[in-house]
Amino acid sequence: MSDHTSLKRIPVSEIEEFINRMVRDNKISVSYQRSLVGAIKKLYELNLGEKLKLD
Repeated sequence: MSDHTSLKRIPVSEIEEFINRMVRDNKISVSYQRSLVGAIKKLYELNLGEKLKLD
C-alpha cells in the first residue's frame, strides 16, 4: 500500500487482496478477519466520509 499517495487512491481490490493474504498466509481467525474489515471500513468513514464496500 506504500505505493499510494493517499487513502483515496488505494483500490478496493488491493484491500481485499490484503485481507485474503492475511487469511491465507497468517491463518487469521474469522473473528480477527471481521475486526480487520471493520477497522478498515471505519478508517475510510472517518477520514474520507465514505462507506467502503468490502465483500
